[in-house]
Amino acid sequence: MIPDLKRNRECGPCRECCTGTLQANIYGYAMDKGRPCQFLGGEGCTIYQKRPQLCKDYKCHWLEDDGIEVPEWMRPDLSKVSITHRTWGDNNQHAYLSVAETGGQKIDSVILNWVYMHVSKHNICANIEVNGSWYQMGPPEFVEYIRNC
Repeated sequence: MIPDLKRNRECGPCRECCTGTLQANIYGYAMDKGRPCQFLGGEGCTIYQKRPQLCKDYKCHWLEDDGIEVPEWMRPDLSKVSITHRTWGDNNQHAYLSVAETGGQKIDSVILNWVYMHVSKHNICANIEVNGSWYQMGPPEFVEYIRNC
């Protein structure tokens, strides 16, 4: 019998999705690159029990994975990158990974290599931030789609 490999990951001390890596509007306050969530405090979310549904629903790639493919050291607060599943195409029929630098740090070469290997292995497109600029991995249609967004 094959054991259940799910580890049921939890955010733990990671708060990278709240630090301004993602774009969102939280109860009328904009969160965007360099602008953290208005409700992020020293101990985490100050409105955790009343946080909006989009916060409840969001899971980064590390959290979604449960440790099967994505190593522990890729947790966003450790790797300083936030990886999010996104969709593209006329009907959002294709998947890609958005890899954003967090904490004002340039992506580390070891992390970048892991990302390249991961998206290559799974034959998935990627939009990757490197030193504040964005680069795409995928067919020309994907590159055009991202550049027109």
